[in-house]
Amino acid sequence: MATIWDTQNRIVFQRGVAWQKDSDGQWHCEGTDENVGRITAKYMVEELQLRPLRIYPDVQYTHSLLLPFGRGGALDIELAEIEQRRILQMSSDGTIASADARNLRVVMYNMQCVLYHCKQLSQSYVSTVAEFTKWPNPPTLGDRVGFASMEPFFEFDALVTAVVRTLDSLRRPIWNKFGNPGSMPSSFNRVLDDTSIALKMPRHLFDKLALVRTNWFDKAKEYRDCVQHYYSPGSAGPRSIMERRTPGLWTLTAWLPDEPSRSLDEFKFTKQIDVLDYGWELTTRAVDALAVVMDIYDPAA
Repeated sequence: MATIWDTQNRIVFQRGVAWQKDSDGQWHCEGTDENVGRITAKYMVEELQLRPLRIYPDVQYTHSLLLPFGRGGALDIELAEIEQRRILQMSSDGTIASADARNLRVVMYNMQCVLYHCKQLSQSYVSTVAEFTKWPNPPTLGDRVGFASMEPFFEFDALVTAVVRTLDSLRRPIWNKFGNPGSMPSSFNRVLDDTSIALKMPRHLFDKLALVRTNWFDKAKEYRDCVQHYYSPGSAGPRSIMERRTPGLWTLTAWLPDEPSRSLDEFKFTKQIDVLDYGWELTTRAVDALAVVMDIYDPAA
């Protein structure tokens, strides 16, 4: 059975590691002289614990697919399938009304923004590693080197803002389907707090969306609010290090504060939450939440 190593031409891993396939079909780490024949895929995943998150099927690297955090598939394909499902339901059985269709177009636009910014975040890691390894005399005395890089934090600010905007846009199809006549609440959380939603939405779907809120969305919104109203996580000074994983392979870790805060003095970094890991997980969870909302149009739901 073919694997991504057989079908892809570039693979981006966690921590800014990227592989390229050359014209002879051999894999090489970008920015180093490491041949992937010496650093196997199994070693990357099992020993270095670096998972692939973005793949490029074409040799020009003009198109990429974002893999989900913690499961199989491809988020771009999942999103395309959700869009196709919406179009079919509009044209065939009429389960999606025109107002809902308009609102879902807005949601799909926002969701595409999320995928775009997550890909940009992954590329900022790759670019930072490349910048570090191209120094004329990169530090070699230690295996962990502080390296100030702002770009991952710029991209995280954009990503977390897009994620919150996407979830808030989900309130529109939910309200149109189950809300009472009158003014629509202004956010995803306020829609779930409305008693009409809890009473009218099928319980299993409501419970899934309630878990979205408590498991990850509330925390993402705190980060977004911190970015918008107080301080970006990067404004405390970029907390990032370069780490030598093999003699020629360096990786980047950039940390988010443990808890968003109104004060820079209260930013703590003891949990060592990596910016890319967290942003990648948020992106996956946002696609999952959209799939749940699409289920409200399923007659069997």
